[in-house]
Amino acid sequence: MVAGRNDRPLSQLHIPPTLLDMLGRPGDDHFFGKSVFEQRDDAPRAFISNYQELGYCKGGKLQLR
Repeated sequence: MVAGRNDRPLSQLHIPPTLLDMLGRPGDDHFFGKSVFEQRDDAPRAFISNYQELGYCKGGKLQLR
């Protein structure tokens, strides 16, 4: 892998699949997130949460639930 920069919105959901992808291990299809190294045509999205709120960021807009 080559060092680089990724400007897509990401969240903690993407960490396990990305780590598995980096290690060359199977199993990343068991997670809601996707590896940052996968080429995707869908709109970038990220879930944002704390103990009070849940948010969904897509298309540069944050929606709170």
